[in-house]
Amino acid sequence: FFVCTNYTFDQDASCQREERAEVKQLIKEGHELGNHLEEDLSGYYASLSGEEFGTILDQTNALLDKIDDPTKSNRIVEDPDKR
Repeated sequence: FFVCTNYTFDQDASCQREERAEVKQLIKEGHELGNHLEEDLSGYYASLSGEEFGTILDQTNALLDKIDDPTKSNRIVEDPDKR
């Protein structure tokens, strides 16, 4: 399943308690965690430079690593504009 980090983490980048528990349970059940970036913003990410997009990707992966195994190097990223 794909996670938008702005909907899962508080402003200070700590994971909201309920969401963290639910996501950890899904991972425990064998689901894979995918990165849906910060928010579901149509057209926004396509307008960024490669460097800007890379920065956001790194930031969102770092947040997801707080609740998932950070050694997973094959996390899937979903482009919100490709539906």
